[in-house]
Amino acid sequence: MSAYIVTGPVDVGTTALQTNINGNISLPDTATIYGDVLFINGDATPHVQALAPGPNGFVLTTHGIGAAPTWSGVSSSTSGFSARKVGTQGPIGNVPTVISGWSTAALPEYDTIGTFNPVTGIFVTPSNGTYIISAKISFLISNNSGTRIISIRIAGIEQFSTQWQPNANINIQQNAELITQLSLTAGQTVSVVAYTTNGTMTIQPSINTWFCMAKLS
Repeated sequence: MSAYIVTGPVDVGTTALQTNINGNISLPDTATIYGDVLFINGDATPHVQALAPGPNGFVLTTHGIGAAPTWSGVSSSTSGFSARKVGTQGPIGNVPTVISGWSTAALPEYDTIGTFNPVTGIFVTPSNGTYIISAKISFLISNNSGTRIISIRIAGIEQFSTQWQPNANINIQQNAELITQLSLTAGQTVSVVAYTTNGTMTIQPSINTWFCMAKLS
């Protein structure tokens, strides 16, 4: 695709090649729909061509030199969720516990993929694909010994974790953050899990406690 700066009026009455790109630029007669995307086609005599508007939220994809762009079949507006923790949870000890009690109901929270259960904290992958997973968890600890662990589990199996060894005042809110990208298959469950090797931790419902996922492909 080529990019041009148009400094003159637009002519929608002809498909003829316009070589004076600093003046007028010619469009095909069909380029009259609000939402058309204009591109330079790959014909022997290239000219501006219109691509009709795609469905709401679809993504415009290019395919290299000489190929026309297309609208993707996956809507970017139905690709994931961002959930905020509601209420405290704990104390959590050495038994791995799914962090539950989320909200996706009020902006900037959202859920446009529809397979996340905010009550249980379990997400079920709707289709095969690559997903980005992120979580930021705030918590309080009961003592300064032991390790606190926050992990991402797929089908109940720990796949990615961060471990935190406390060395500060136990009354200060602590934060752990994870982000990873995984290839998942339809029907797999995804959750954020917390546990300790000693003592306890209590998850806090602050602006720092979020669980987010998005399907990339």
